[in-house]
Amino acid sequence: MRIRPMPWVDFLYKDQAPAYRRRALGMAIDAQVMTEHSAVQMASALASFAPYPWQHISGLGEGHTDL
Repeated sequence: MRIRPMPWVDFLYKDQAPAYRRRALGMAIDAQVMTEHSAVQMASALASFAPYPWQHISGLGEGHTDL
């Protein structure tokens, strides 16, 4: 997700856009409660969120709960 700039960020943030145009998605899970099967499911879910900005011509920012 960090490879491509998110849509609209250059327009919305103008000169400050370089600080906001790229995002990374991540997740932290306690290994004691995680099985291999659930880890694969969570990774799949996380990967499905990655194209969101380009599918909805929007952006993801700090505190976003649009997903």
